[in-house]
Amino acid sequence: MTNEERRQLNERMEAHCRRAREVQDACNLSGVVHSMDETMSDLWAMARGLGKGTDWVNNHPICRLYASKIAHLTGMFASANTLAFHAEAEELCTLYRTGSADQEIGRLAMEQEQTRN
Repeated sequence: MTNEERRQLNERMEAHCRRAREVQDACNLSGVVHSMDETMSDLWAMARGLGKGTDWVNNHPICRLYASKIAHLTGMFASANTLAFHAEAEELCTLYRTGSADQEIGRLAMEQEQTRN
């Protein structure tokens, strides 16, 4: 991935972070799912660029925000972690804007792996 492609991807990921936070006020499941679908293509592009896989994508803060909202809209559960997801997404928006998200995402992935073990 060229520097320009990475810059453009970071801009799109920042927008996806904002959108993931915005859908927390949504009431239309279809709209939330379509928004998540649009996000996933860029998230997978980033994962491939970082040499990451399914677990990384599934546990990315953006995916967690969408999953939390989908669960809420379908009456599955109310997550006590939603505020933490919002904080992670806010931090990622800043990191994508500054172009330093790769290092932070790697750190978050390592923390997630440690908490699962």
